[in-house]
Amino acid sequence: MDSVFSTGERLLAGFSNSGGNVEAAQSGVKIEVGDVYGEAWALFKANLAPSLTITAVMLALAVVIPGALVGVGFVASDMEHQQYIPLIACGVAAYFILIAVILAGVLAMNALHLDALYRRPVSVGAAFSRGLSKSFVFFVAALLGGFAYIGGLMLCCIPGFIVIFGLVLMPSVVVEEDVGPVDALKRSWALTDGHKVDVFISYLVWMFISMAVGIVTLIIGTVLAAAIPSDAASSMGGMPVQLIPQLIGQAIQMVLTFFMMPFQTALFCVMYERRTRRLAPPAAEVAQVFT
Repeated sequence: MDSVFSTGERLLAGFSNSGGNVEAAQSGVKIEVGDVYGEAWALFKANLAPSLTITAVMLALAVVIPGALVGVGFVASDMEHQQYIPLIACGVAAYFILIAVILAGVLAMNALHLDALYRRPVSVGAAFSRGLSKSFVFFVAALLGGFAYIGGLMLCCIPGFIVIFGLVLMPSVVVEEDVGPVDALKRSWALTDGHKVDVFISYLVWMFISMAVGIVTLIIGTVLAAAIPSDAASSMGGMPVQLIPQLIGQAIQMVLTFFMMPFQTALFCVMYERRTRRLAPPAAEVAQVFT
């Protein structure tokens, strides 16, 4: 596995050779999967209420504002005479607002957990303020990272995934450090230098967790649907009983998203904090200062 990743890293060596504080990054703490998940779980539990507030606000704004704009565009359009310009204009505006809300929400979640990690005051309002102020940098960095990912996939697929693992700390870098989009990508790449296998394993664990959650929601939906009499469809507006498990599963999935999104952000913030943690110098070096 290490040889595969090292081969891919050589193909993408431009990131590490073009910048990034590699020496400072290598002085941080190693990304140990078990420790990272343990610290992320503690961080998640300690900041559950504010992180869920950010998630709720983000999801609500992502649904209400774009939905209202599309509704206005639909009403303003003359469908009978095929006048769709208001609908198209409102649809485009809704799309960009949706992107802005997602960017600000992701950065706000990172800001909240980083404030908690560094023992700074935790505030939902301050987190959103920091997120909004860094949204443009994050957008450009994410766009460039997306191009790098596509380029990596075109090489032979594996480099594309290495790009993901190398740039996974970019949101935390954007929030915590005063850097531009390109430097944010370089910094994330430097922080994960020599640790991309650990990031990959962490991703793998998260993928299994997500799959397990999906299976559980499907089982719950199926069990609840089995408890509903087949003649109950008439009282549900003629809805086919076969759709009930899917609808119940989607509802449960939406609820679980409120919890999974903050935990995933906490996971990456812990990785960032560990890689940027300043280690105490060896005792021999300290002794030399006073001799």
